[in-house]
Amino acid sequence: MGLIDIHAHILPGIDDGPRTMEETRKMLLKAFEQGIRTIIATPHFSPHRCEPDPDKIHRLVKAVQAEAEELTPGMKIYPGEEILYFNEIEEALTEHRVLTLADTRYVMIEFLPSTVYSRMEGALRRLILAGYRPVLAHIERYQCLRQRERIEELMEAGVSMQMNVGSLSKGSSLMETMWCRKTFLN
Repeated sequence: MGLIDIHAHILPGIDDGPRTMEETRKMLLKAFEQGIRTIIATPHFSPHRCEPDPDKIHRLVKAVQAEAEELTPGMKIYPGEEILYFNEIEEALTEHRVLTLADTRYVMIEFLPSTVYSRMEGALRRLILAGYRPVLAHIERYQCLRQRERIEELMEAGVSMQMNVGSLSKGSSLMETMWCRKTFLN
């Protein structure tokens, strides 16, 4: 079955990922070499700054899937978004103005790094109450999660955690790398 990459900026020309389909092809080959067989494309969504059209995301996913079928047999590409939390997110999800991960009830959420824990926890719980399964992106970026019981509390509530693999080996500091390893490996 291979590995599943649930957080990939692989769609060309849509955010800070690849600019061209040629760059996307290179990323597909690299992912395949690493054992990845499923990718959820998660371009950024940020209210009033970066609001990609869901139809455009679906078209790009189809185009990247066609490339994957040619270059990396068996690899599957699915749509999603990495959504910067905003107050009307539940309505936007219901109206399909923002995308869940691979058309499931899982939704990739990020916050500003300076977000306080009470705001983050309340927002994630609202998503859960609305019937979604939040996946908190980039947990290594939030100082408010450095108290270990906070991660456990969110996980017990139904939040999944995502950490960039590079943070396990080359964080911005030795202390951050150690925290990431301790958090991920325990």
